[in-house]
Amino acid sequence: MEHVSLSIIFFALLSYTISQRIVQTPRSLVKPAGAPAELLCTVEGVSTPYMYWYKLQPTQPLTLMSYSVTTQSVDENYLPHFTAVRPTGQAFNLKTERLEANDTALYYCAWSHTLREVGEGA
Repeated sequence: MEHVSLSIIFFALLSYTISQRIVQTPRSLVKPAGAPAELLCTVEGVSTPYMYWYKLQPTQPLTLMSYSVTTQSVDENYLPHFTAVRPTGQAFNLKTERLEANDTALYYCAWSHTLREVGEGA
């Protein structure tokens, strides 16, 4: 049976103080193709940050999968069979009902204070 590996790497964009942090769970995930999977991302110390999910595959550029500017507002930029959900101001989750072999990648959750910071690389 083929297994899909979802490696979770987390980082915060423009984290100004120690009291702000981003937490992703699980830290690493290996499941067989066809299984469901969910990645949880929570930001602490920021009221309602802009949040992002990125995917990085070998030999491919970093891909923005989805972003959210506020609760219940999600732009699914590139989610062929994933769903992104923003249940609270500090949480942004990514899930799929059925993993595929090409889902093996590093998945990054990030946050910023504005879209401009990410879009212009500031």
